[in-house]
Amino acid sequence: MEDTSGEEEICIMKICCLSDIHGFLPKIPECDLLILAGDYTPTSGVRKELAWFNKFFAPWLEEQTAKVIGVAGNHDSLFEKAPELVPQMNWTYLQDNGITWNGFNIWGSPWQPRFWDWAFNADEKFMEHKWSLIPEDTDILILHGPPHGYGDFSIYGEEHTGSPSLTKRIEEIKPQLVVAGHIHSGYGIYHIGETIMVNASYVDEQYLAANEPVVLTINKRDKLASVCQFCGSPLIQTDGGSLFICSQGCLI
Repeated sequence: MEDTSGEEEICIMKICCLSDIHGFLPKIPECDLLILAGDYTPTSGVRKELAWFNKFFAPWLEEQTAKVIGVAGNHDSLFEKAPELVPQMNWTYLQDNGITWNGFNIWGSPWQPRFWDWAFNADEKFMEHKWSLIPEDTDILILHGPPHGYGDFSIYGEEHTGSPSLTKRIEEIKPQLVVAGHIHSGYGIYHIGETIMVNASYVDEQYLAANEPVVLTINKRDKLASVCQFCGSPLIQTDGGSLFICSQGCLI
């Protein structure tokens, strides 16, 4: 795991979570860390994706004032089929590896259950091995596919589509924060024991911009505190459920 802990540390860190932009390049709220959870391009095919990353995504990354860390998604085949062609960009890309930044151990992995054999699709046994690589001292876990039972309910198949062994691994290592996307209808903030899990999908099932980036605040001395990105009020857990809502009634 790359160690950049020598950088100046921030006691309270604001994190912006974003996934599944599919060609949209939204304005990012002020934050210390921007987490990107995959599915960036509006097109498919290695050459078309490469052109889009060079023309649009790389300049957008240059505009960001926050540290940017991300993974690829199932629509980002360039990273799986031709990783040698991925351009140098102003971010830290993670693929089954990690970085220590601002005192937090951050790990990233792009894999999701197999569906039409898109990028980083895999069977459960293969993924279970990948999840076993996640260090036990991980604080922030960046994924593309959400864990089974949390932000993974597909309105098409009307079933939970996430990896069960991923849920098990999260329950074992208890990271403070997990960020994913992939299932657009799963947008929201969930709770896995002590872990906050964010599905930060930006677009809806029609691939239209529908959701805001999710903004969270971490205090290094305490557990993760989640706040509404609209009014800054605390989020509260729904009765008997794992979904969090704004204490002031904002729709998140």
